[in-house]
Amino acid sequence: MRICLLLPLLLLPQDKATRTSDTVRTSDLAFIIDEIAREADRAVERPNDRVLVTWLIDNSTSLKSLRQGELLSGHIARAFAKQKTGVHHSVLSFAEQPQVILKATADPRAAGRAIEWLAAQKPDDTIKNCCANIRAGAAYAGGFTGGKRFLVVFTGPNGDNEDRVEETLKLLRDAGVVLHVIADEAVYSDPYWEALLSSGSGYYGDANRFKKLKFEMKGPDSAYIEFPHGWILTSGDPTYTVPSGFGFWALNRMTAWTGGRYFLYSPAESSQSFCERWQCTVCSGKHKACGAAFDSIKLKITAPSIDSRDLVRERLARDKLTVATYAVWEKLYRWGIVHNSSALRASGGGLTETKPQVGTVLPLGFMSNWKQGRETCKRLVADLDKLIAEFGEAVERLGPEAEKRALATADALQAHMKIMRFNLWQLRAFCEDLEEHERKKHGAEGGGFGSDGLDDT
Repeated sequence: MRICLLLPLLLLPQDKATRTSDTVRTSDLAFIIDEIAREADRAVERPNDRVLVTWLIDNSTSLKSLRQGELLSGHIARAFAKQKTGVHHSVLSFAEQPQVILKATADPRAAGRAIEWLAAQKPDDTIKNCCANIRAGAAYAGGFTGGKRFLVVFTGPNGDNEDRVEETLKLLRDAGVVLHVIADEAVYSDPYWEALLSSGSGYYGDANRFKKLKFEMKGPDSAYIEFPHGWILTSGDPTYTVPSGFGFWALNRMTAWTGGRYFLYSPAESSQSFCERWQCTVCSGKHKACGAAFDSIKLKITAPSIDSRDLVRERLARDKLTVATYAVWEKLYRWGIVHNSSALRASGGGLTETKPQVGTVLPLGFMSNWKQGRETCKRLVADLDKLIAEFGEAVERLGPEAEKRALATADALQAHMKIMRFNLWQLRAFCEDLEEHERKKHGAEGGGFGSDGLDDT
């Protein structure tokens, strides 16, 4: 049975206060289901209370290939068998056209069987509208008469897109639905979709395929990408896979503002170590216990804001170090040192939202004219020297009053600029050797980079 979505609602009024994400970092699915079962149990306060838990399940490949459907079924049956009567379950498919798989029933085993049935169907790995599915789940749960309503979203590949976030949040709150999300972790300042969708060259793949979607492709842990990406000496863009310790901003916002939680869980990677999961370049992903782990205290003090985008932008604009960071990013983009511009631009002492752009002409697109390369590197190093000095002074001056997340981002940006300066000096030396080699038409003397083998290169 297809679900008829409610008519568009008025946008949610601006938040009256700031909230922080209630993120649960675990790889144990049994623990997650136990937590949800305990919360549903607490909601049954009187003998006649009725509580609904709606399971919105994404039938991606992992639901069957990694036995996620089977595991969910078993954990739901086990965890909810211990709970009070009055807890009901329904199951919906997370799909392009969401469907009700199981109507509300007090039998948790029936919910498990419905999920196993869904897992037995042909996997659906298409990119699906996450917010539209949540609106469908909220509309269904809102029709349940009784007490508290919970919507549990289980998705691996479809948490990083957005569609009318504020309207979706308003629908959840108006329907009295608490949203819990079991989904993957966001990559810090993930530029993937911004880079792909703003590319006109096809360098990032078939961008037109995604541009035709009726919803926005996003993906960072914060309302706005905060860190430059796509440095000129990298082979591709984006280049970073830095785990953020948080979920996707839109889902994080909706869970927190409905009183729910975001459970970080990735079926394909839950058994891997930090280095294996993120392909650590130091150990080539071989370390099983490298000691890399999240520091919960530091994560708490550097958590991204989950206010509305307008409030986030206003808050960022009040932090002078953040404004300075975006101004540096814009300079790096104009000079061609990073491929992509930012979504926020420093202007008039504040920040304005703008459409990110991808650079088309990079200053190091030479590699056949070594003299030009040497001079380009020399110029860029001089520019970076000046910018590093100016930004370093700004960090010293503004850092004590800045938010901790802004200070951490600024520190990382300084480190990246210094690394880039060092790499440019190395490339300058390389260009000088190749220039000398071309001049002599033989291997460079003194043990340099050049050799007879380079004659045909």
